[in-house]
Amino acid sequence: MPLRLLLILLLPLGLLLNACAPSGVRAPTPTATPDILLLTPDPAARLEELEQLAAAAPTAGKKAYYTLLAIELLMAQDKIEEVEKRLAGADLQALDQQYAYRLELLDAQLALAHDNAPLSLQKLPQHNSAYPLPIQIAILDTRAEALAMLGYLSDSLNIRLQLDRTLQKAVPDKPQIAQPNQLAIWSLLQAMPPDMLNALDRKDPVLNGWVDLSQRVRAARQSGTPIGAAITAWTAKYKNHPAGKTLTQALQTQIDLVTPHPRQLALVLPLSGRLAPPAKAILNGFLAGYFSHDAATRPSIRVYDSGEDPKQIWPHYQQAVQDGAQLIIGPLEKAAVNELLSVSRLQVPVLALNYGDDPQAFSRYVLQFGLLPEDEARQAAELAIIKNQMNAIVFAPDNALGKRLGDTFVARYTELGGTILGVEKYAAGANDHSDPIQHALKINQSKNRNSILKSVLQRDLKFEPRRRSDAEAIFLVADPAQTRNFRSQLKFFDSGDIAVYATSMSYSGIADKPDKDMDGVVFTDMPWTFQGKRNRQFAAALENWPQEMQRYSRLYALGLDAYHIIPYLKLLQQYTYERFSGLTGNISMNGHNQIHRELTWGVFTKGNPELLEFKNLQEYNLFELEDELAPTAESTTE
Repeated sequence: MPLRLLLILLLPLGLLLNACAPSGVRAPTPTATPDILLLTPDPAARLEELEQLAAAAPTAGKKAYYTLLAIELLMAQDKIEEVEKRLAGADLQALDQQYAYRLELLDAQLALAHDNAPLSLQKLPQHNSAYPLPIQIAILDTRAEALAMLGYLSDSLNIRLQLDRTLQKAVPDKPQIAQPNQLAIWSLLQAMPPDMLNALDRKDPVLNGWVDLSQRVRAARQSGTPIGAAITAWTAKYKNHPAGKTLTQALQTQIDLVTPHPRQLALVLPLSGRLAPPAKAILNGFLAGYFSHDAATRPSIRVYDSGEDPKQIWPHYQQAVQDGAQLIIGPLEKAAVNELLSVSRLQVPVLALNYGDDPQAFSRYVLQFGLLPEDEARQAAELAIIKNQMNAIVFAPDNALGKRLGDTFVARYTELGGTILGVEKYAAGANDHSDPIQHALKINQSKNRNSILKSVLQRDLKFEPRRRSDAEAIFLVADPAQTRNFRSQLKFFDSGDIAVYATSMSYSGIADKPDKDMDGVVFTDMPWTFQGKRNRQFAAALENWPQEMQRYSRLYALGLDAYHIIPYLKLLQQYTYERFSGLTGNISMNGHNQIHRELTWGVFTKGNPELLEFKNLQEYNLFELEDELAPTAESTTE
């Protein structure tokens, strides 16, 4: 149930008697009747009563006021289409100006409902403690959600902590009201990469408790130790922490969803044919995870070679079921995943290591997990917007992958309010990118203007070609060699100051000799890559399979995560806000049973790839938050 609706249903009468206007401002309504109606436990009945009051209102102002209350109630229930329909048909011109902020709030909530976070923040009124408490809650909740959508996780967290303090103070005897916001706090903490979580200012004892709880649960999941024991130990340390009242109870109920590995697993991979090298890298990673498991509780594993024909998934699937498999890992080929998704019911569930062609395809029995490059393109768009770079150019190879990633970046970037200045395609095998660069940056137009002037004036001119000045960001889909060439040629055309965002394609994954031509390129990649030899499993894999790791290091990590994530599949499936901190990224599952990864960011500095710390991502803050929203130390919770 939405937090706004819970608040309307459960807040005590004393807090709602003045809900019709800011404190100290006399409301145009004659009685507190509408506010008493807010206590009606049945939203449908309350809506009907508000409609009756609007119909019987003696003045246009009162009619508009009751209509506004009805629309707010519908918004609290997330009935977006009905809200838009009523706003379009309602005459609210007579509404008293003191309620303008409530109409602004509705506009902001509608923008957020349509995934337009920048517009939502632009429309949203500033938080004001003089506003009615339900309105304050809605403003803070909307701001926190919009900031989280844009990637401002720590700013969103600060607001949610303020909201939690407000709720704890206002309704201390009704913890169910605070729980939705606390689950949102938990979701934000789960979504943060480890470096971002560690960078939080933990001087506030309440925030410190939250971070400690998140770290304990993450550590338990990674080590395979019982989560319940971690929560119990945390509760003993933080006896008065607000999360101890409601959130830990919710987490305890989720423990049953974390199950041991099934007794028998089957791996169905194309270990012969053209996909054999990547399949073997995944297999080796999966087995590395398996042999790190306690020998006494390890499952048994059978491996099946599915060969090159995707349709062979069926005989191998049926054989694995007949052999007693309780979970099948694979296939790797997209066409084979499509085959499985086309079946309404499977005997044994599948953890596929790729995604079907249709992102809307759904099967209860097929979970899709892989290194989806679209995740990287989306996050590149979000990072550019976070840094307030609102005009971008896309360079992508003229092939299927280039189109997929380019289209994904464009869709997410424009959704967040950015403007695409151009999409330039280049030949997939090309090394000279001067033509698409000059075309995108309008350098050719500058040269043409010079030629025209020379022709008209009939004399030589001192000329230096100029590129367009409005480009702030470049999204680049390219391999390491092409990225190096793009970066060098951008500098040649006096465009080295434009921010360049790339995918993991731009980095081999193995740090070789420094390459200063790459300096400044920001790229997204998995934690496994940045940990490198500091990770014991990475170092061992590099020693045992040096050639395989040069090309398929990330697929080895996929195999490791595929093994370690198995006990948490039901948890991720049921709670979309839950995260598993894996080697391939911060892992979550959407409503279509597709597993997605939130990756970390790196930047080339002095020729070497380095982790881009979160504090550097906050260089450009889009929004100044009110001082009152900063975390404050209240009571000690340890």
